[in-house]
Amino acid sequence: MFKKVSEIVEIIEQYHKGLSEYFISLKAQTGDERVLLLLEFLGKGEAFLAEYLEKYRKTAPRRIMHAWVKYVPWLPTDIYCECRKNLHLQPPLVTYNVLDAALHFDDCLISFYTTLVQEIDNERVGEVFSNLLRVTKKHEMNLARDVSWLHDL
Repeated sequence: MFKKVSEIVEIIEQYHKGLSEYFISLKAQTGDERVLLLLEFLGKGEAFLAEYLEKYRKTAPRRIMHAWVKYVPWLPTDIYCECRKNLHLQPPLVTYNVLDAALHFDDCLISFYTTLVQEIDNERVGEVFSNLLRVTKKHEMNLARDVSWLHDL
């Protein structure tokens, strides 16, 4: 199966939108101020990433966005649902469970990007997903570090 780069980027946009909505929806399940702050932080961060990817998809060079990629059939077209089915956050929500969930979602995306990078033959197209992979790995490391401030509240 083949997909355009723009279609794959749109799948990733939807992933981040789904995560944003998920984290925001979890706010109704807690009264813990730290968890509320974390969920708000995560929800807004995912919404920002979705918006960024939408802008990128619309402004990136046409030759990149319209390039065809051999899309690995066993990669889900809805990676949000695929990753979500293996995760069940139950009240009472605590910061470390929410953080673990966020890291789980990053790991799913890292796996998705890694597979794409390995399968792409076009060097310029591969760079798009290599860069997204690098950014996601850095985001994952920074997330754990940045959330440590919640323990000081």
